[in-house]
Amino acid sequence: MDLNPIHEYDQLYDWLISLASKQLTNKTFTNQLSRFLNRKGHPVKIKHYSGCEILDPGDWAFGAEYDVELDEQGKKPFRIDYFSCLDNKKQWKMTENKAKIMALDLVETLVHEYTHLKQFRSRKFKECKFKPQLHGKSDKKRDEQVYLSNPDEIEAYAVNISVRYYIETKRLSIIKPEVNKDFKSYQKAFGKTHPVVKDLEQQVNRNIRHLEETGDGAVKRRRFRMGRSRIRSRR
Repeated sequence: MDLNPIHEYDQLYDWLISLASKQLTNKTFTNQLSRFLNRKGHPVKIKHYSGCEILDPGDWAFGAEYDVELDEQGKKPFRIDYFSCLDNKKQWKMTENKAKIMALDLVETLVHEYTHLKQFRSRKFKECKFKPQLHGKSDKKRDEQVYLSNPDEIEAYAVNISVRYYIETKRLSIIKPEVNKDFKSYQKAFGKTHPVVKDLEQQVNRNIRHLEETGDGAVKRRRFRMGRSRIRSRR
């Protein structure tokens, strides 16, 4: 089964804009989003967290992770966190602009995590073996470089960066999109000319060409099936 990010964006936007007539709270929105994504076949759980320590008042953001152990056990492997700096009891309304941005953020999140799912399943749930490219002086900097130089992450970020760019330019008609925040993170971690950044840039350009040629940029995903499977220790 393929995840077509362009088609996915259209469906997410249509669903989100359908909420414009409703009074929402963070809880009702999170529950409805979870039900919608699961109806669409996405193996995901969604939780809401107060994000006021990292966000400005009224702002929101999504975070996500793919849990390989849950996937191997036949459980839902995706976790999406919805952060909002808004009182949980306060009602709010969906707007056209918010629906466009949320749909784009969610598609970018999904294609990134599905790329990880594909990677781990192709290796029978084993970690990617690679030699980290390090040149930072602080432990924090080096930890970030270990994470970002992982070929799995380079591929996944290249996918979501290219999908965002394509939707912004082709669907939202943004002539000059801002430099992607994930791409900025790579440049900040390694500098603009480092081989890791060049690798990411080449993959992004290749993905964009594919999107322009095919108009979909489908990401392979296997049909998710709930059920038991062998549990293997990863330690």
